[in-house]
Amino acid sequence: MNSFTLVNSRQALRPTGATPWVVQTVRALTEISKTSEDTMITSVGTLPYELALVQALKLGIPVKVCVTSSALERNADTLDSFRNKLAREFMINGAPLKVTLIPTRELDERDSQRLRDEFVLKNSNKIFLISIRPGGTLEEILNKSEQFIHRTDKTFWIPYDTTRQRVKKSYDPAKIDPVTQKLLEGHLIHWTRSCNTNWPGETRKSYIDSIVKSSAFYPRDAYRTLKRIIGEKVIRGSKRHMPAKQSAVSFTSATLCESVSLMKYRQRYREMTFEPFGIAIPQRTAESLGVRQVRYVRRSEAKKTKGDERLFVQTCDGARSDWPTEKEWRASGDFNLNGIKGDCILLADSSESARTISEGTGFRAQCVFSET
Repeated sequence: MNSFTLVNSRQALRPTGATPWVVQTVRALTEISKTSEDTMITSVGTLPYELALVQALKLGIPVKVCVTSSALERNADTLDSFRNKLAREFMINGAPLKVTLIPTRELDERDSQRLRDEFVLKNSNKIFLISIRPGGTLEEILNKSEQFIHRTDKTFWIPYDTTRQRVKKSYDPAKIDPVTQKLLEGHLIHWTRSCNTNWPGETRKSYIDSIVKSSAFYPRDAYRTLKRIIGEKVIRGSKRHMPAKQSAVSFTSATLCESVSLMKYRQRYREMTFEPFGIAIPQRTAESLGVRQVRYVRRSEAKKTKGDERLFVQTCDGARSDWPTEKEWRASGDFNLNGIKGDCILLADSSESARTISEGTGFRAQCVFSET
C-alpha cells in the first residue's frame, strides 16, 4: 500500500478558512486527489490531523487513522467504541477508512503523542510538509533520521505563522449602559463566550467544515455562539466544569455591572470566563422552567450531596474560592426558549451587533455598553 501524510505542527487556537495552514492543507489534498490513489495516514486529537481527515474523506481519499492505546484509555474507549465515535463525529458512512492501534500504555500523554507522530511519519511513503514550527517536536523528529529526509515533499510548504492571536479581552464596568442595567433587574442571564472547539452537541466534522468555509472571522466566536442559540431556540447544556459531569446550562443573577467585572481571561483554559453576548430571562420565568439557584458549600458537604441534587451544589473552599461572586443558577440538560421568546432580552457588545443579532428573529436586543 502506497501512503502519504500531511505534516502540520500545532497551530493557533482559532483558525479561519483564510488561515494559511488551513488553505494549504485543503489545497494539498485537492491536488493530491487528482493524481494519486494513495492512502492518507493521519490521526485525531489535534485540529491539523482532523482537518486533513475531514477533507480527505470529502475528496474520497482512502484514510488510515492511527490512535494510541493511551488515548483510548484516557477516554475510556475500546477500539470498537473508538471506531463508532469516529463514524459519529466525522460522519463516516461507508468511507474507505481503517484504524490502526499504536501501543503506548506505559507512556505519559506527551510521550505517547510523540510516538504517534513518529508512527505516522514512519508508515508514510511520502511526507508532505505544510507548516512546521521551528524547534518544535515535529521538526526534531524529521531531522533526526535520514529516512524522513528522502521522503519529504515541500510542494505545499509555507512558513510557520508565529503571530499571536488576540484572545484576551478586557471590558470596563464603568461603561455599561444604565438603561440596559435597569432593564435587566429581576432577570437571570446566560452569557456566552468564544469556543476553542466545537459547540455542545456539534460534531467535529461540522466544526471543521465551518472553519474551512469561513473567511476573516472565527466561526465559533461569542457573537455566532449567541446566533446559534437564537436560531435553534435552545441553549445547549454542557458537562464542562459541571459537578459529576452532568450536562447543564449556567445562568447568573449578578447585575450587569457585576457580570462585566467577572469577564476575565483564564490562562489555564485559554479563553474568557464569558463575553458581553448573552440572553436574559425573567427570574420567575426561568424558575418555572426548572432553573435553580446554586448553593455554595464546603467540599465536605458537597461530597455528601448525591444524585441530581449534586448539580446545584458548588464547592467554595478549594484552590478557587470566589465562586459565590458568580451568583450562579443552573438548569439541567438543555434549556428550551420556545414559548418564552417575548420575555427574553438579547445582549450584545454594541448597538450594531444587537441589531444584526436580533434582526428577523422576533427577539429584542440591548447593547451592554453605552455608546454616547
